[in-house]
Amino acid sequence: MIRTMGFWRMIIPGMLLIGLAACAAPKPPATQKAVGPPILDGRRGMAGFPLSPGPAPGSVGELESSILQAYRLRLELPSATTRPVSVIGDELSWLDTLRVDVSGAKVRIEYLPRQLEVGAVELTRSRVAQLDYLATPLWFEQAQVNLWTSARMADVRIVRDSRNQSGLILAGAEQGFLEISLSGKDLPQAALQILRRGAAHVGANVKSVSIDLRSDDPGSLEGALRVESSILLVPVTFSVHGRMEIDDRFRVHFSNGQARGEDALGTLVASFLEMKMRKTEQEIRPLMRFADDRTQVRWMKFDARDGLRLAIGFGR
Repeated sequence: MIRTMGFWRMIIPGMLLIGLAACAAPKPPATQKAVGPPILDGRRGMAGFPLSPGPAPGSVGELESSILQAYRLRLELPSATTRPVSVIGDELSWLDTLRVDVSGAKVRIEYLPRQLEVGAVELTRSRVAQLDYLATPLWFEQAQVNLWTSARMADVRIVRDSRNQSGLILAGAEQGFLEISLSGKDLPQAALQILRRGAAHVGANVKSVSIDLRSDDPGSLEGALRVESSILLVPVTFSVHGRMEIDDRFRVHFSNGQARGEDALGTLVASFLEMKMRKTEQEIRPLMRFADDRTQVRWMKFDARDGLRLAIGFGR
């Protein structure tokens, strides 16, 4: 999608370090007002596509070329892939098909993702009869994730933000779904790689990560995360555990976050995380939001029987 690594940055650190911020709280009433930012934000590129730097595409061929060039900057595409991007239509305003299949690709180590800014300027808009994105799997170093999005009668918009970053966002659709999954083997490996990248900026070395997840019903996720790391050979070990629940209006609720340190620096990190969790507990966040407010989440499901699977259905 528009920010392949955006998934990792949101789902792994967000849902496991902060998102899993409760132990076993009852479901809050669905009458509370959502005040926080959405977990998945289509306005910022989630479920959309990247575009290469330069002028906005002005034709069907230019759109296909721009998307392909952008993915080549982000991914190492398999040599056997003949046509990873296919855009079919007589004119840019009405497309029959927009299909991207980067299955087997690997995220480039040097790629640093950035989401689009909320409020990016709309340049053009199109209607797509059938939109599909497949990355089954997509490799992130030694871990793999499966991503799949499909939408019928989709509205897409070319936008550009104040940093001159462009993208093709999925603004809405008559009907569609999004599915993200990692196996039990790949989930801790993905978290390890993500945390290693982040920790390197502060001179820390993450040695190991363990994750334990459980879903009692399709709308809840409970789990624990333990991180063993060090800074200048000084151990930093801590754990976070908790629960998140989705109400009948598809808003995410957090409560009673807990973190525990196993050494001096780990205790300091745990205290910082608990402070962040307390702030998160004051927010109720929409699960997903689109630029077209008529498009809403219609169903969702967590599955933690072997790793993590999140499926979301949406439509007008």
